[in-house]
Amino acid sequence: MSDTKLKPCPFCGYNKLKIDRKRKRAGYTGLDDIVYYDTYSVRCPKCFSRGGAVGGRVLSRITYDGEPPEWATTADKLQAKAAEAWNRRANND
Repeated sequence: MSDTKLKPCPFCGYNKLKIDRKRKRAGYTGLDDIVYYDTYSVRCPKCFSRGGAVGGRVLSRITYDGEPPEWATTADKLQAKAAEAWNRRANND
């Protein structure tokens, strides 16, 4: 998971936020690796507010010298983008 610290909920101030993942199968690669479409968002379990959703295609395993192909991303990158979206506020500089 990303090391990005999440800001408290802007609506209720709760600090114990969750990063949710929704996953659906998107197909297969030419090497028979499963491709998933993952969507991540930050959620407040107290007031049920939710940040913007960030999605992308993720491989079930990395078989390309540790780096995914151009069309894929990693779960860590998607989690970091979801945290960044949550931490963005209207009064940011």
